[in-house]
Amino acid sequence: MEEIKLLTKLDYLHYFVQNLITYPKTELYDKLKNEKKLLCFPHDFYSLPNFQAFKHPNFKIGFDDMLTLWREIYIYLLQETDHQILNSIEIYENKQKAFKYFDDRANECRIMSK
Repeated sequence: MEEIKLLTKLDYLHYFVQNLITYPKTELYDKLKNEKKLLCFPHDFYSLPNFQAFKHPNFKIGFDDMLTLWREIYIYLLQETDHQILNSIEIYENKQKAFKYFDDRANECRIMSK
């Protein structure tokens, strides 16, 4: 949560927070496998958001800790920052040249924000 609190001080328009993911055939995956920290899951689980797929001293395997932490983080972000739908309007309108796609997305965000 300390890192999340620091993140909000950067005044971004969008925040995307996810647990560490391991992908097969990567250096991290091989390292965790050699350290016997990977557990026997189908490969899809190693890259599944909010699923703890390897042994970590602070988190339980599976969804329990990650989903709880993810929810806590996003509630905090919503309380400390502007709503991301409203921020999306600012992003889509921040352009030098008009693009119909971005104008349409900004209008969709205005509709959703109501």
